Amino acid sequence: MSLKLFKKYLLFIAALLSCSIRAQDNSNYIDNVIAIIGEEFVLRSDVEKQFIELKNQSQQDISPSVKCDVLNGILQQKLLVYQAKVDSVEITEDEVENELDRRFRHYIQMLGSQENFERFYNKSIVELKDEFRIAIKEQLLANKVRSTITQDIKVSPSEVKAYFEAIPKDSIPFFNTQVEIAQIVIFPKVNPVIEAYTLEKAKAIKQRIKNGEDFSFLASAYSEDPGSAMRGGELDFMHRTELVPEFAEVAFKLKKDSISDIVESSFGYHIIQGIERRGEKVKVRHILFRPALSSSDELIARNKLDSIRTLILNEETTFTQAVERFSEDDNSKSSGGLLFNNQNGSPLFETGALSPELYFSVEKLNVGEMSRPVAYTTPDNKKAFRIIKLNKEINAHKASLDTDYEEIKNTALGEKKEARFKEWLEKKIKKSYINLNSNYMHCKTLELWQTRSTVKK
Repeated sequence: MSLKLFKKYLLFIAALLSCSIRAQDNSNYIDNVIAIIGEEFVLRSDVEKQFIELKNQSQQDISPSVKCDVLNGILQQKLLVYQAKVDSVEITEDEVENELDRRFRHYIQMLGSQENFERFYNKSIVELKDEFRIAIKEQLLANKVRSTITQDIKVSPSEVKAYFEAIPKDSIPFFNTQVEIAQIVIFPKVNPVIEAYTLEKAKAIKQRIKNGEDFSFLASAYSEDPGSAMRGGELDFMHRTELVPEFAEVAFKLKKDSISDIVESSFGYHIIQGIERRGEKVKVRHILFRPALSSSDELIARNKLDSIRTLILNEETTFTQAVERFSEDDNSKSSGGLLFNNQNGSPLFETGALSPELYFSVEKLNVGEMSRPVAYTTPDNKKAFRIIKLNKEINAHKASLDTDYEEIKNTALGEKKEARFKEWLEKKIKKSYINLNSNYMHCKTLELWQTRSTVKK
């Protein structure tokens, strides 16, 4: 994959992360309010942030008139959020945290590791999640209301055919090469001697804490969690879902300044000190001792995958059976090793959208072939090895009903749902209080909002 294409990945992530952040002190921004919808307001900075990100994403000059389109999208979301409050639609804290986790896992995967991700934004995962939590909740509320508006919309085969035949011949979409891939994953196991040594090291530090030595100092000196070690082991307030289960179970029971026993998790061994709990969030310090993988540990994992690959090639087992029997990746194991596109939930990926490591594993394979074992880093920064199998490849082509019926159906369905939403939007705007700054009255895309707006300078 070219450097230019990889830079586009980074810009794409930046655009995805571009969310409006509601100010903590609204009074500081009263002069920047450019629109009010019901009880929801829009700040000029909301529009400017998204406009700047669009400029960065396009890597070329774009017209300032695009701000009209940006504002139109924000107004639609605010109206949906306002409707959610009117209808008492709720989003739970767990739903917000799960969505944050899902998105950040995707972003981390695209950048290769959590360290790369945090370095790119110069902020920790926790800090970034705190920034986007309110915006994500608003997006989920808006999506929930919008889905109820269009949930009964369907398209018949005849509608799909009519939709496709109505597309001008020179406008029929072109599909890039797509692939369907599956994997078998093995995680290297730490040598038991190293495991025991690491545990003894953790016990020794725990004894020093019991003898009165400062927890923060020892965390700074010995913790193998680089993000928190520089802060004396302190983590920010974290939701239960942001922590591995073994860690969370102990952390949420600790009182201020109390020290845990040694806790084992998938990351290693922890000593945890309680700081404060606020409802479903907890702040703690911890010292992490991570058993080190050796080159021989990695070689054992690679050789195991090689043996599994040989079993499949010798037809002593099938790939799917091998996934069920050997693969250690819980996310893909339940689907026969199949990987799914986080953007649309489809098992098909455009080759240009694959991570560099996946792309180079797949590019020379024929359908049905498997790669040699390749090393990679999981989204939670664990070293692993995997075999990639190319299940299916669809060459670049112009869309047709024969080969792309599902994609065409989804597009037709999307347009039908969009039409229903616009009908709802027109009716709701007529019944809602809208106050739009006069500086945006020139925008053609905002004409619908202007008809009901109380103009404000």
